[in-house]
Formats: sequence, C-alpha cells, structure tokens
Amino acid sequence: MPGTNGLEALIKFVVLTMHEEREYVQKALKAGADGYLLKNIDRVELEKAIHTVYEGGKYFSPAITAILADTVANPSSSPEASEITPREKEVLTLVADGHSTKQIADQLKISIRTVETHRINMLKKMGVNNSAELIRKAFELGLLN
Repeated sequence: MPGTNGLEALIKFVVLTMHEEREYVQKALKAGADGYLLKNIDRVELEKAIHTVYEGGKYFSPAITAILADTVANPSSSPEASEITPREKEVLTLVADGHSTKQIADQLKISIRTVETHRINMLKKMGVNNSAELIRKAFELGLLN
C-alpha cells in the first residue's frame, strides 16, 4: 500500500448500512467511522467514499450529512434528550447537584426505588453506564446548565 502502512489502513472504515437514524450515525462516529453510507447508493458513490477515506478524508451520504448538520445545529433535540421525562430531569438535576438517592426521594416525595428506576431509565436512554457518564452527557446535550 503506497503512502500508508497496514495499521493506518486498519483504523479507517466506512459504514455501509440501511440505518439512517441519528443514534446509529452517532454510535458509528464514536466508534471511529470515517464514512457512513446508506445501502441504496450506487457504485460510483461507493467508490468515491472508499477513495476519499483511503486518502484520509471523511465521506457521508447526503442524507447522513443532513442528520449531522441537524445534530450540530440542535444538540438538545437528540433522541436521548427528547426521551427524558420532566420527572427524570428533576432527578437528574438533583443527582448532578450531589444529592443521595435518599435525599432525592425525600425532596421529591417518592420512594428510593422510584429514584433508582428513574436513574436506570436515564442510563439506558442516554446509552451510558454510570451516573458520572450520565451527568457528562446531560451537560453535552444541554439538559443541565
């Protein structure tokens, strides 16, 4: 491979998929994708994408470019942010303020189990594994100030 070594070639990849939902695009980009194409493209576009990525660039189908532009223009409109309920946001705010589960339950007049359920639901919705990641992502999405 002239001009590159095998390791550099290994870390470049293009996703070819039928999924055009924002969450799939974001996950692919976080995984390191250099391109994202929908399966309905023609051969010429596929060749152009492969060539562009091989040369060190990025390549996205027009529909994916629109999704990416919308994500940048409206970060708080992401699926994760829109799926958070008002009660979950209350719990999230109190978690971010450093309150314990018991303190949150007492303040909101709900059970400890309900607080834990809200926290678990938010972890799933936001695609994170713990409260620290949840708070970081909430700040990124503009859910917390």
